Amino acid sequence: MRNDATGLPRRPARWHSLGMWPFKRQPVLEDDVARWHVDNMVWLLRNLAYTPMFRETRLVLPAPGYFDTDGAAGHARAEAIFAKVKAYAGMADWPVQLVSDVGTYEYQRGDLIQAAARPTPLGLFMRDHDEVVRIAYAPALLNKPVNLIATLAHELAHYVVTSIEDTLPCLPEEEEFLTDQTACFLGFGVFLANSAFEFDQWRNDGTGTQGWSTQRNGYLGEIDLIFDLALFLTAKGEPADAALPCLKPHLADLLKKAMKDAEAYRGELSAAMGNAYSYSDACRAD
Repeated sequence: MRNDATGLPRRPARWHSLGMWPFKRQPVLEDDVARWHVDNMVWLLRNLAYTPMFRETRLVLPAPGYFDTDGAAGHARAEAIFAKVKAYAGMADWPVQLVSDVGTYEYQRGDLIQAAARPTPLGLFMRDHDEVVRIAYAPALLNKPVNLIATLAHELAHYVVTSIEDTLPCLPEEEEFLTDQTACFLGFGVFLANSAFEFDQWRNDGTGTQGWSTQRNGYLGEIDLIFDLALFLTAKGEPADAALPCLKPHLADLLKKAMKDAEAYRGELSAAMGNAYSYSDACRAD
């Protein structure tokens, strides 16, 4: 007997209960890609498990109470948000200056030691020859606080990665992707995942025109960031319950699957924490 809608053979009603479903659930990432993320997470745990960057961090959410700025506007608002990002990341005492107008600093690349920038950067991490650290942001981000927080977390993650003396776990050209993952390690995975891809529809009633636009932010894609969020929660021993309502619906569904995949690496993550360097040997601010 065939199904009238699909033309496929009808399966017996007891197909599922007999364990005969022929399609195995696919992991959210292919094995080699998942291994890249896990190796990076192990490296981060080995270096940071006993530092405030892991012990004092928690899952940071786009929810009331996390980023109250008491009505501040402009750069003062950015500074208030940045102070909270630093505190949540366990980096409140790390010396760094926040500056606006990222475009101004693009012209100074020859005089600065900095990470590779996006073609039209939302933020920049800069360390000059006197070891003064600055983070610049695009003022337009003040209108998109989720993107601003994700950007500031990414640039702080640069600070962390470049302060670790251990050999990178990835190729040098993959360091920006590792930096995105480090921002998730610092607790900002929800922000990075929600801001990684944006789809906007617009309409101009005056001209009668309408259309749509898309924008990619950051370096890792949504799926990778959700997997990194799952690894972070697994290493912390926390469920996904708090993150789910704060994620875009399709990302919440993806996180449920990623948590099941991450469970396979729980032992490896625990071992990395158990063998982590002592705080005195690990990355920390000068």
